[in-house]
Amino acid sequence: MESQDYWSDVNAVGDYYIRHDNVYTMKFVRHLPNLNSHLTALAQYGGPLAVFRRNDLNEESRMEIFNAVGQLITEFKWTSGNLLTMSWSSTESLVCVQTDGSVLIYQLMGGSPQLRKFYIDSKKTSSEQVASAKFYESQFGTGVAIATSTGRFLFLNGLENFSPKPLVGQESYRRAAPGCQTSRTAPVQSPFPAAPGAAAAPVADLQPARQSSSITIAMPHMTRLNTSWEVSRDRYSMPPARPTAASISTECTVIILPGAVPQPAGPVPAAWCVLAPRPSNQLGPDQIRIFVLSRGGLLLLEQNRPPASLLEPPPAEALTDLCLSLDQSLLALWSEPQRHLTVYSLASGLSASGLPAPLSRHSLAGGPDSAFVGGDGGLLRMAWCANAAVMLVWADQRCLLPTVRSDRFANRLDEFHEGEGDSGAPLLVPEFDGLRLLTAERHDLLRPLPRPVEQLFNIACVSPATVLLLAHDTISGQARTETAAYELFLTIESDADKLAAVRCCLEAARFIAWPPDQKRVLRAARTGLALLPPKYSREHRTDELCQQLRLLNNLRFNESIGLPLTHAQFSRLGLGVLIDRLLNRRLHEFAFRACELLRLSESDGQARVMMHWAEWQIDTLPPLVGAGVDIGESREDAQASDALVADIVKFVGQRPGVNYARLAGKAARLNRPGLARRLLDFETRSQDQVEQLLALGSHGKALEKAVKSGDTDLIQQVLLKLHNMRSELDLAGIMRKQPVAMALYQQAYCASDPAALLDQEDRRSDLAALELRRAFDATEAARRQELLGLAASRFTEAGLPVLAKECQLAAQLLERQRKLERDLSAQQFAGLSLHATLARLLGNGSEKLAESLRREFEVPEKRWWQLQVTALAKSGRFTELRRLSERKSPIGYAPFVNACLDAGNEAEAVALLPRVEREQRVRCLCRLRRYAEAIDFASGLKTDAAYHLEYLRRHLAREEVRQPGQPVVREAAQRLRALHQTMAAGGGGV
Repeated sequence: MESQDYWSDVNAVGDYYIRHDNVYTMKFVRHLPNLNSHLTALAQYGGPLAVFRRNDLNEESRMEIFNAVGQLITEFKWTSGNLLTMSWSSTESLVCVQTDGSVLIYQLMGGSPQLRKFYIDSKKTSSEQVASAKFYESQFGTGVAIATSTGRFLFLNGLENFSPKPLVGQESYRRAAPGCQTSRTAPVQSPFPAAPGAAAAPVADLQPARQSSSITIAMPHMTRLNTSWEVSRDRYSMPPARPTAASISTECTVIILPGAVPQPAGPVPAAWCVLAPRPSNQLGPDQIRIFVLSRGGLLLLEQNRPPASLLEPPPAEALTDLCLSLDQSLLALWSEPQRHLTVYSLASGLSASGLPAPLSRHSLAGGPDSAFVGGDGGLLRMAWCANAAVMLVWADQRCLLPTVRSDRFANRLDEFHEGEGDSGAPLLVPEFDGLRLLTAERHDLLRPLPRPVEQLFNIACVSPATVLLLAHDTISGQARTETAAYELFLTIESDADKLAAVRCCLEAARFIAWPPDQKRVLRAARTGLALLPPKYSREHRTDELCQQLRLLNNLRFNESIGLPLTHAQFSRLGLGVLIDRLLNRRLHEFAFRACELLRLSESDGQARVMMHWAEWQIDTLPPLVGAGVDIGESREDAQASDALVADIVKFVGQRPGVNYARLAGKAARLNRPGLARRLLDFETRSQDQVEQLLALGSHGKALEKAVKSGDTDLIQQVLLKLHNMRSELDLAGIMRKQPVAMALYQQAYCASDPAALLDQEDRRSDLAALELRRAFDATEAARRQELLGLAASRFTEAGLPVLAKECQLAAQLLERQRKLERDLSAQQFAGLSLHATLARLLGNGSEKLAESLRREFEVPEKRWWQLQVTALAKSGRFTELRRLSERKSPIGYAPFVNACLDAGNEAEAVALLPRVEREQRVRCLCRLRRYAEAIDFASGLKTDAAYHLEYLRRHLAREEVRQPGQPVVREAAQRLRALHQTMAAGGGGV
């Protein structure tokens, strides 16, 4: 391909110029004289080619997968059933549909397939099989629809979530369409299984009369659960809404559409295609539309609606083929024998009246006034080239017809035949930006030229971009006539024209596939940017575009890769999807370099590549040789695992995004636990590491790693799983070396029955403490007394006699309290402390019982006196308190005064004041607010006077803050300050 001949491979088709590029000369390692003799599937976006060779007398059936240049990627024997058709999904998985409804999904490199199943004949009572299948792309992924031999349609909008749906209807359609006549038919038994508990649903006889050439549409009354659309060449049925038991009828309405051309008998539609769910048509995940050609007419099948007749051709012709564009905006219909191609626009949607007016109608019947010549035999294939034209293929003819009616169309396209020999009609694979043609010898690509490319290379077009390219060619030529180039630059006057020329060159560089032409227009763009202000150079940097084109050229021209992506396809796929496709081909080194070239982040680029490489290395390990003792591996297996782990750690390392736990999970699924444990030693995420160790059964190591992480939540998660998985004895053995885990386990799980664990561990002191805690938590006095006795015995067994004695005294006190409650029925003593019990008895006047209890529990005398004083004062028995004060008090008499003041009897406190000791009298006077007496008494002391005066000063200071403005406090404070000054002046000090 030379730069000067770029326009020579361009054909004018309607309003478009379509370029024909020879991408590859195929290099099949095995002889494939004609791809049409095999079942084939070519993926979009320059993807792989699958060839199914059916078995003959000498060979078995084989599936061979080639790249776009014809080099073998992988092959495997076909051991499944009868293959009907196959295609590639959006993730480059090979989807194979068999006649029994089985759907096999193979990865690019082969391996065990995923099995899906359309249950078309669950009771095995009929010979219903898959007659044809269509694949389509929707917003929910790759979908597949099948037509059975009985005319039923089933579909699936996403292969990942496989749940086949029948094309069901929910409304009865009893009114005949315009131009249709209605008749009655006798009911017959429904062939569908009835729903559990539902009445048997009758269905009409769907077989039309032999002499009738009309299309019969029957609407039997069946329940929704067991119904589906039934469509065939001679019959179409749509079940209505689910009726009640009382509304089920034994008759159905049949609509006969007259005027159809008779077709050969058979249940399979002549041709059909799927209108997949897209955001534009508002179809849900369980909905599709199907265009069906039958008896020469076009019908539309849709969920919850009756069949709609969209088009009835004239009686002299019949529609035999149809083709829907990839964006589902255009529909092409082919009719025989007149050889008419009619194009309709679906952009505005479908109406009840039928299809809109056609965009164009081309007649290829031949004759003196026809531009079309040749094309013997029937039409073999039909496909869209973007939305610009339709490619028609016969055995000896290829023709491109424009979307809109025009006199310009490519008739014979003889250049398609150059070098093909007897390779036969090409395979057609529509792309969103063009059309791929593949034979056994050539791989070609048709693409409509974008407007910038047309402006740049069209001989009849003079634009600023053309002038800029010519000026650049003048500068880079051998003569290097700068003057002529400068004169050309002067013809581009405004900056807007220069900027438009630069953008045109950049867009052309994206479209062009030949590196010399890419360099030529990119250099022209750089030259144009040099003539513009600097801000435009920053906005239109060519560095990123050059890197992308460099990557695409390596993908295209490296035949071992063979991935001829256009820049538009690369932009739509995205770099992440491209990296995934390289990884699926196991081109790890190239993917790694591509991430470096385009400067992807570490986690999204190189780490992802290295993880895929490591997983592939694990997959390719040889089978296990034998079983060992410690980790279930023989010596040879252990050596192979060690070598692999060393390689992975060396090349993968600890990059951001690397997950050794995922690699360990991969090894575990392949029954290599030893390798999984070795890989987990390099995992830095404690959560993932512990989860995988638990999955491998390494419970002790999992708990150890959780404790080392210091994450208490993680430790508790491990303990919860171990608590549910292991026995208490095993769990105790695991936690014996982990005291942190043991403490958390006791805190979390020993609340219900911790004694069993402590008893197994022979932890007698902890067991005694547990019984003591249970005793204090008990609400019943009898139960608490019992538990206290048990705790006393446990403490005795643990060698703690002091604690055992305390438990015995607590049990003894509880027993006395229960006896007091029985004797004094109006009082409650259980649960009180010894002091509280004595205080309550003294306050009630039960001095004898209190005295007896004091002697029994050996309450000290000072504590006993304090309890008596407090209890008598609170109960208001001041006479008894005065008699008690006449006795010699071991606690002094200040407690008497304080108790009277706390009870609000100041007179009694004043009466008891003379008996208060000198050390406590100042404090008592301060509580009585007799500050003058306190000052006189403190100043008259021979010893500790300074101490008492300082106490008075601080007390008065607090009172001034607490009760500001009190005369008594203010006068006492002034007098105390004067006393301090006098003592300081006399040299006595304070």
